[in-house]
Order: sequence, then C-alpha cells, then structure tokens
Amino acid sequence: MEWTINLDQGIVSNKQIDLHSLMYEKRNDIGDIVYLFPAESINLRHKQIKHATVIRPHFALCGYINNFVTDSIVIFGRTEIEFLNQLDIDTRYQRIEALSNFEIPCVFFTNYGEYEIDQKLIDVFLNKDIPVFGFKNKTPVLLFRLMDILDDVFCPKTMVHGSLVEVFSVGILIIGDSGIGKSELTMELVGRGHLFVADDIVLIMRKLGHKLLGYGNQSVKGWIEIRGAGFIDITKYFGVNRFKPITEVEHVIFLYSEKNMKEKVISAMKGLRVEEMKAKGIEVNADELNFEEEQLLEEFKDVPDEKLVDAEMMIYKRILKFSRENRTYEGTYEGIILGRKVSINPINIDKARDISIIVEAIASRYNSLKCQFEEPKEKLNIKILPENYLFPPSFYKED
Repeated sequence: MEWTINLDQGIVSNKQIDLHSLMYEKRNDIGDIVYLFPAESINLRHKQIKHATVIRPHFALCGYINNFVTDSIVIFGRTEIEFLNQLDIDTRYQRIEALSNFEIPCVFFTNYGEYEIDQKLIDVFLNKDIPVFGFKNKTPVLLFRLMDILDDVFCPKTMVHGSLVEVFSVGILIIGDSGIGKSELTMELVGRGHLFVADDIVLIMRKLGHKLLGYGNQSVKGWIEIRGAGFIDITKYFGVNRFKPITEVEHVIFLYSEKNMKEKVISAMKGLRVEEMKAKGIEVNADELNFEEEQLLEEFKDVPDEKLVDAEMMIYKRILKFSRENRTYEGTYEGIILGRKVSINPINIDKARDISIIVEAIASRYNSLKCQFEEPKEKLNIKILPENYLFPPSFYKED
C-alpha cells in the first residue's frame, strides 16, 4: 500500500432519499405496486429513507425490538403474516403497535392478492402516518430490487476529471493534465468502433461493495468536448450504438508529456525548497533563487507522497523513479478508487506514435489476463510480468 496512488477527487455519499423519489422515479424498477391507502393522504416527500438496509421484522414480531434499525423500509412476507395469524389477537396488535412506534418510511406486503391481509394491521401503520404498499410478487424479488436501487443511492461515489470509454469490453478511464488530449483520444477510440461513456467529468460508484461503475453527468450525457471543434453529440456523429451510459472501470490510462511533467515537478520542488527554508526562519524569494533543475528532479523521486498535492504528482514521481528510456509503456502502477485497486498505465504522448492502438493493446492484454486457462502438463519457465511486456516498434514515433 506504500506505493498505492489514491485517485479519488472527493468522495460523496447520499445520506437519504425521500419515498416520493423512490416510488415515482424508480417505480418501473421495483415492479407492480398497489397503494393500500389514499395517495393524497400522506406526503411521500416527507418520508425519508436513510439506510440501504431493508428489514424483515422477524425479531420485532417476536417481541424483541432492541437494536431495530429505524428509517428503513419494512417488508412483510408470507412468513410474517402466517406467524402473526398464529398469535392471539391482543398479542398480534400489540407487536404491530410496538413496531409502528419507530420511524418507518414505509411498509410493503408481498405476494399481495394471494392471501387475505387483516385490514386492522394495515390501519395500525396508517394511523401513524406510515404508507403501506402491496407488492404483487414474491418477497425475494422485492428484496433484490429494493437493495439494488438503494445501493445505487447509498453506495460511495467519487468524481474524476477525465474520459471513460469501453475498449474490447474493458472500461478504460483516461486521465491526465488539462489539454493533454484525453477527449481527442476518446474520440479516436470511438471512431475505431469502441464505446463512449463519459467525458470531462466521470462519476464513479462502488456498486455492491466491490464493482467500480463509471458514468457521465446526466446533463451532458452522450456529449464530448473537443478543443477547437466544440461539443459533439456522439450519438448523432457515430450512432446510438456507440454510446453506453455506464460501464465497469477496470483500467486507468494516464496521458502525460515529458516536458510538462518536468516543468511541473521542478516548480513543485522549488515550492518545497522555499517552504523548508521559511520553516527554518529564512526569508526568501523563489524568483531570486537559482536551482539546479536536474538536482531537483532527482530529489523529487524521494519526496514522500503525503507532501505531494495530487495523484498526478504521485504518478510523475513513479515515472521518474522507475521509467525506462524510449519506452512508450513505462509499467503499471497501482491505484485505488473508493478502496478498490486499479492498474494505472502511463503513456508518454511525446513518444507514442498511435495512442489509440496502444490503448487497444492494453485492453486486449487485460482481457487475456482475466481469462483462466488450464495449467499445462509441462510447466514452462516463462514469467509474464508487466515489466517484460513490450509493444511492437510501430508503436513508437520515428525519430
């Protein structure tokens, strides 16, 4: 983890969603829902869901209500109803009354229409201003659909400046300095038959705890900005089949220019030198100081990551420390987005002859590494490691 580069640019997470948004914006995703109360009698906008947890109240119906998670959706299935019907009437309503005293945004009764539900049970919740719905399908179906929707709402999210494209079914996040050519590369890849997902601002969420899914801002969905040409609608330019609204982020491409990299590193090192001198009580003017640039570049390799301002500088540090001369592909570095590991491939635009072909090669190789092959009967003494992987000579610019 010492060399891991954090690519998060501010993690955001929704705190809650109101019931109106869930029932109207996601109603088609949930399925057949029946209102068991007059729709105008309860303001669904005032009902807040604050947890991704969906509760089946087994313990509460047995009388144990400690540690009950409030502000969560409650589901009654066939099992809960059959258990309640076995209780005497006083105990049954006492348990439901105790449950209704919690802050519950809504209650679902599944398998609606297949068996009779005691209207008095429904009235207990409605008297406490808790909306009640019927669901015309089985309990596991509702659980899966609600948990999937709520995971979209409550899962960790972050924003990354870059472009996102799917190459050979591999989600490629393209990052780099402003104006380096991220959008132009994305346009080239789409022109070669690959899929466009997002440009400029890429939103990433960690779905179901492990998958990183990337998508674009809804207000500019399907659009890409090319310097000198303006905004281009991908769907009109290439066709709707070249646009994909969301994809799994599996690999990161970092575009950089050696000249810009050295200028930024030298500027950053001058700033660090001045800060160190000021910390010692020495008043200095950075413009009046003379620095050996090559010496600053060497010192930069040993600067701790915590002193670097962003992920870009951390990648520069690794390129300078581990890169090989005249290589378009300088190795793979480990990055992290929302706690999940991703591989970062730096590409020097000054040396690369055709970056789009290089990205295709990286995606193809990533796909091949994901495939699992049977172990050969005779073991060969061959190690396939990132540092042993070379591109054909045609990938380099001619001198």
